[in-house]
Amino acid sequence: MVYHPEFERAGRKAGLQVWRVENMDLVPVAESLYGRFYTGDSYLVLKSTSNRRGDLQYDLHYWQGAECSIDESGAAAIFAVQMDDFLKGEPIQYREVQGYESATFSGYFKTGLTYMQGGVASGATEVPVSWESFNRGDSFILDLGRVVIQWSGCQSNGFEKLKATLVSKSIRDNERSGRAELVIVDEGAEPTKMIEVLGAKPDLPDSSGDDTQTDVSNRKGARLYKMSNVRVVQGKEPAHLMSLFGGRPMVIYKGGASRNDGQSERAETRLFQVRANPAGDTKAVEVDPSSSCLNSSDVFLLVSSSASWMWKGKSSSLAEVKGAEYLAGILQVTPTQLEEGEEEDAFWESLGGKSDYCQVPRINNKIDAHPPRLFACSNKTGRFQMEEVPGELTQDDLAPDDVMILDTWAQVFVWIGKEAQEEEKMEAAASAVRYMEADPAARDPRTPIVTVKQGSEPPTFTGWFLGWNHEFWNIDPLKRLMQSL
Repeated sequence: MVYHPEFERAGRKAGLQVWRVENMDLVPVAESLYGRFYTGDSYLVLKSTSNRRGDLQYDLHYWQGAECSIDESGAAAIFAVQMDDFLKGEPIQYREVQGYESATFSGYFKTGLTYMQGGVASGATEVPVSWESFNRGDSFILDLGRVVIQWSGCQSNGFEKLKATLVSKSIRDNERSGRAELVIVDEGAEPTKMIEVLGAKPDLPDSSGDDTQTDVSNRKGARLYKMSNVRVVQGKEPAHLMSLFGGRPMVIYKGGASRNDGQSERAETRLFQVRANPAGDTKAVEVDPSSSCLNSSDVFLLVSSSASWMWKGKSSSLAEVKGAEYLAGILQVTPTQLEEGEEEDAFWESLGGKSDYCQVPRINNKIDAHPPRLFACSNKTGRFQMEEVPGELTQDDLAPDDVMILDTWAQVFVWIGKEAQEEEKMEAAASAVRYMEADPAARDPRTPIVTVKQGSEPPTFTGWFLGWNHEFWNIDPLKRLMQSL
């Protein structure tokens, strides 16, 4: 067996690991750079997942950039085989090619894939720092180091602006540790710094730029990223981040603090939803204190001014119970233990009364055959397309200007956003039927297809999304994000 020192670090615990092939050697990539790929290189990506029996399962991907040499591409494939041998043949191997990555691979990187020096990305594509790269239909991020400028063309849509803002905010907060200035502008309001770097702004086309000249010296150290028809998954922390909490839950409180308004006041009654990922890492999200937010697959901690309860769904896991116990310690409460179906009246009263909630068992284990899948349906490019949304499902994935298809195996939902076009609505319903018919798993033709509209989602739909907020649609998502900057 061929040995490499990096193999000793591979797959020792649940999480994500990335290596880059440099000079025919395997070099680990820092976690802060996960998701950023150089088009002239090749990479190994190992996802280690712990199932409910505590056994580790492996998915091993070797990624090839569009400009990668044959030698480096071959080296990555060889390293993948050798690492597979070192892990006793247990990994499932995947070949990933730039621009054609699988949804599983893309789902590992929740701020999207960033291709350095060209390519087509699901997150951001680095393009030449020039007005020639701009057009009116997309959003762009001009990274000047201490200043990050996000520019949106007059024809770019709201969802695209939202996702571009999430990426530019990630650059400021994660790559610059919050020390960079973030400037967000629309076409026609270009700041002086942007003109200094790019030169005078020419007339821009809908899809490609015109020739423009300016002082190249101003562009040194600058980077420009194009965000085009992008669906960047946010609010869903990757496994390697959640694993840093050492078995303790990541806690996300409702409200929180913004840069301008400070800390919001805590509610008198608070409800936390505790959910574990396949690796056993837990996340606790504060949700509306309403019985409609309960879910049979999770554990909930309810804290009121007079009492507290830990409610255990029938399909919840031990990891979720432990996560709720830790959260109770943080909140300094000793909750009454409740099994689903054995609730006391005071519990329901604290939630405003008993109502319907999601009682469909959620598939938690990676080895289960039919996890839920979400697809975005859009005709913004001139033809109808379906694009799978990778990763854990969150409400942010639902774009108001799109139609979405949620496949939970037992039933298929067609979700219609308020701003969706009529053509999308008509095509989505037909596509849901074709999707079922084309599924190689030989789906039951009697599987129900349910149409739901934005703002009127039933518990059987909302239960698949962690931390569903019934007030979410009352404020424009982009406006909400801008308020938090």
